[in-house]
Amino acid sequence: MKVLSLQFTQMDGHLRELLRGASTAASLKFLAALAAFGLNLLIARMLGPEGSGIYYLAFTLVTIAAVIARFGLDNTLIRFIAAAESAGRYARVQGVYRLGFKLTVVISLVLAGVMFASAHWIATVVFNEAALSLPLQVMSLAVPPFALFVIHAQALQGMKRIRDAIATLSVIAPVLTILLSPLLIIQFGVAGASAAYVMAAVVTLGFGVWRWRISTNHHPQEAGRFSIEELFSSSVPLFWVAIMNLIVAWMPTLMLGVFSTTYEVGLFNAANRTAMLVSFVLVAVNSIAAPKFAELHQQGDLAALRNVVKSSTRLMILAASPALMMFLFFPGAFLHLFGSKFEAAGNFLRIMACGQFVNVATGSVGYLLMMTGNERVLRRITIVSASSAIVLCLMLIPVYGALGASIATACVVATQNILCVFTVKKNVLF
Repeated sequence: MKVLSLQFTQMDGHLRELLRGASTAASLKFLAALAAFGLNLLIARMLGPEGSGIYYLAFTLVTIAAVIARFGLDNTLIRFIAAAESAGRYARVQGVYRLGFKLTVVISLVLAGVMFASAHWIATVVFNEAALSLPLQVMSLAVPPFALFVIHAQALQGMKRIRDAIATLSVIAPVLTILLSPLLIIQFGVAGASAAYVMAAVVTLGFGVWRWRISTNHHPQEAGRFSIEELFSSSVPLFWVAIMNLIVAWMPTLMLGVFSTTYEVGLFNAANRTAMLVSFVLVAVNSIAAPKFAELHQQGDLAALRNVVKSSTRLMILAASPALMMFLFFPGAFLHLFGSKFEAAGNFLRIMACGQFVNVATGSVGYLLMMTGNERVLRRITIVSASSAIVLCLMLIPVYGALGASIATACVVATQNILCVFTVKKNVLF
């Protein structure tokens, strides 16, 4: 312990700040991962593979709508707010926040209305699953609060309010959904689970607004003028990055819904969401790393930036290795928690856990590119990744179903992160 303590005190100050923040973030992210895993267990055990497949299809479509509603503003807010806060330009902090908030409100309300009105057509024509119609209508009501609580989480992250940011982004909604779901599922089935998430999203938004006001109560409340052109110059490239990432993350679920059954959608999502536990340490580090990257880049301290990136990546690999080993050798033991029918997804879990480990081993490369003004380069990488996802899903899912979706997911996640590593070495760190 003395050796570890000595090593910690000898670390670069920026890395120590990152690790302190990451340790706090890791505790909250562990709670978030536990809550998300618990919610997935609850949905799977109460609805079964087919019912949970319908729920995940509805949630996937709402997630896509919420990302479109944010228009790339979430990560843009981290960058501009972190830079303005560190420079003491508090009116600029308020200006960028309020502009981002207003834009998200307008876009999310429009998208929610369109999704609500077209839910029956999407369910019956696109997915040939009439049972999806009502859950999708109910879930569409979550688009505005979902998009807005993410905006607030990212704004809080830019202020380095890491605990508040993680609680808003990842903890409150799944915990509340767990508490609200059982009675609603018993009464209304999949639509009840959707209603539980809508209510949880509204409460989470309220929490995010409250914590933002607390975090900025020392600021002048008048907002500085912030150019919408300046905001869009960063958000538009990041919007296309977000769209491409959506394709990478959600194309397998959507393709399974089109070409296979909701039963296989349920199996795949149980395995995929379990595999993501491998990379929860990366998500924890990203929570503090993003504003730190923006700050060091603004200061032009390349040596400190390089040290933080390399050291944090080594530590993340060590932290993620035990989870990978458990999922490789004992997948059935974890999937049995969802119900005996989910044990059939053991190979899906093995494959996708390997993809998530590559995600961890390459470090916070996506955030590093975003926070250092390389949005357009990242956009090109995600276009390549999204194109690969579409091609692999079309090739593999019609033939192999959920197994093909698992292979496509792992390959695309690994490829995208490896391309980002090469780009970071070329454009940022050297």
